[in-house]
Amino acid sequence: MLAAITIMTGNGEQLIGNLKQVFGGLLQFVKGVFSGDWASAWEGIKNVFKGIVNTMATLFGSMVNLAIRGLNWLIAKIRKISFTVPEWVPGIGGKTAGFGWIQDIPEWQIPQLATGAVIPPNREFLAILGDQRSGTNIETPEGLLRQIMREELGGRGNTYQVNATANGRNLFRLVIDEAKGEQMRTGRNPFMLT
Repeated sequence: MLAAITIMTGNGEQLIGNLKQVFGGLLQFVKGVFSGDWASAWEGIKNVFKGIVNTMATLFGSMVNLAIRGLNWLIAKIRKISFTVPEWVPGIGGKTAGFGWIQDIPEWQIPQLATGAVIPPNREFLAILGDQRSGTNIETPEGLLRQIMREELGGRGNTYQVNATANGRNLFRLVIDEAKGEQMRTGRNPFMLT
């Protein structure tokens, strides 16, 4: 029933993504345990937890939004009510009064824990940024990231072989390390495009 409410309120894709994160985290945990990669196993546990929290937030938010839609339906009906004051009433006679001034209640935007994402253009994505425990968060269009890489590699050509993982950690570390080196060499922040 909760899944049906979630799909009905338009949050089905978000719910499916959250459930994928839970099961992906379980798979990562099992792989990590059997391969002895405890860091990966721990990341799997964290992904399971994030997925569960996001799933609960999506389900709760969907129920809240369903209630808001019901209230907005009621408000739309109330706005149709109007009446005309009889002519014989002094001062306000002949005027029409109603409830057209009542505004709809905006639906609640469901927050999610940050999981990392590749976001296609023209698709809004709500995220909490800066919740990582270490490192620097960079949220930038892909084209700008490529431009920064080209500028930082300068005339040296593509001398790096990048072994990027599914979440791009190695690529991210390469960009940050190169940026730090460039800043030490030139004394300027390479991410400031001025």
